[in-house]
Amino acid sequence: MPARQVEFSVVRSIPELSEEFCIELSTDPKSGADVCTIVVECLKNEETSKVTSKMEAELRTEYKITPVKAKRVVDKRGKKG
Repeated sequence: MPARQVEFSVVRSIPELSEEFCIELSTDPKSGADVCTIVVECLKNEETSKVTSKMEAELRTEYKITPVKAKRVVDKRGKKG
């Protein structure tokens, strides 16, 4: 799933999203599975759940991806001390 495809076919097709987005690639430490997280910014906070549903549907249709429940905050910092 190249970033350019996601940009034009999903992110840019949803008017409630800003034009800024980030694709994060990581590995699930428990399963070892590759994980692709698309981080987007909703222009109006009150529309977040509507936009989440829309984006999940677009990803499912366009890429046959089954999104998992999104975490609102992901802390990737290493533990200190």
